[in-house]
Amino acid sequence: MTQDKLQKMAELLAKPLSEAQQFWPLASDWLEEYEKRATAHIVKLRWQSRGNNAQGFATFFDPLTDVTFIHIPAGVFCLGEKSSGHKVYQDDFYLAETPVTCEQYEKFWDSTTGEQKRELFARVYDMLGGDAWLDKSKKLRWLGTKGWNFFYCLDVEKDFNTRDECIARLLQGPRWWKTANHAPAEWKTYNDKHPVIGVSWLESMAYCLWAGYTLPTEAQWGKAARGPLYLSDDKSKPNQRIYWGDEWQDGMVNCDGKIGMTTEVKDSRFAKALSPYGCRDMLGNVWEWYRDWYDEKFYDTIHDYTEQNPPAGSKNPAVLENPGQKYDFFGSRGGPWFFHRDGVRVSFRFWGPPALRDNSLGFRVCFAGVSPDSVL
Repeated sequence: MTQDKLQKMAELLAKPLSEAQQFWPLASDWLEEYEKRATAHIVKLRWQSRGNNAQGFATFFDPLTDVTFIHIPAGVFCLGEKSSGHKVYQDDFYLAETPVTCEQYEKFWDSTTGEQKRELFARVYDMLGGDAWLDKSKKLRWLGTKGWNFFYCLDVEKDFNTRDECIARLLQGPRWWKTANHAPAEWKTYNDKHPVIGVSWLESMAYCLWAGYTLPTEAQWGKAARGPLYLSDDKSKPNQRIYWGDEWQDGMVNCDGKIGMTTEVKDSRFAKALSPYGCRDMLGNVWEWYRDWYDEKFYDTIHDYTEQNPPAGSKNPAVLENPGQKYDFFGSRGGPWFFHRDGVRVSFRFWGPPALRDNSLGFRVCFAGVSPDSVL
């Protein structure tokens, strides 16, 4: 891809897509190049520096999406449970301060035409290898329902058996994503500041393609939630924290079903439950999709990182390929509003099919490949 084409692409991404119709012929190139070469152009043209947060990490605001990002520095951290975790190295990246809200998702929905949404959903479906996954799912039986339909939403609706039928369902929009009228009937205070819910992995990735982001990998999410390997100068005590600190405290996050629904992403009741980098709501409120396929034995394939001759898989570990349709599900982290505290910890892993929608599933976005000092 030429430099002129990259620059043109970045200029288009700096505008709402309703004003950027020429973006679509470039989309196939974008899928291959956006993490490698165009990121610096997007940041320069779009992002606004907001200085350091209270934890001392650089923050940036993207006016296209109203998302605030926190810079997560490169370094070693502990991925996984205390008993099975490994020291891995993660390059630096940016993670959204909060899960994507209904208000932020609405900007994507309102600034794209039906045809643009169709193109986005089609590209994500094809990236997934959707036809192969759909054919495989038809041979499985979950709770008496075949195919993706059972996992698509809480109410069993008409089956979809083809690519076009799946995309048509996506074009109807996610469940419970905008106002209380779209939320479950008992959720009287659900509003635009709550995390968007009822979004599948497919819809989350479509939003990312529109905005120029991606979902975090499991390792990126884990690094942002847990923090670096050491939280102080004392190198005898590696950081293996499982909550926002070392011990559980009641009322710190929205879980255990005590509130009975999601809460606003900046709810003052949970202001102290921050990650070491200042990310909010990484525990409680909603599950958050991540980019990897869910591999039950993922940690078994990882070896501790060493600076000299680091073992394979010890740097930026991820499960992004699915040869032979080995994996069926994508992963999620965080523990939702109704979940028991035992599962509301930074190392707990959950999973779901790519079309799953649920009133506890949302997502948080990620951006990688650019050093803030080099572009702003």
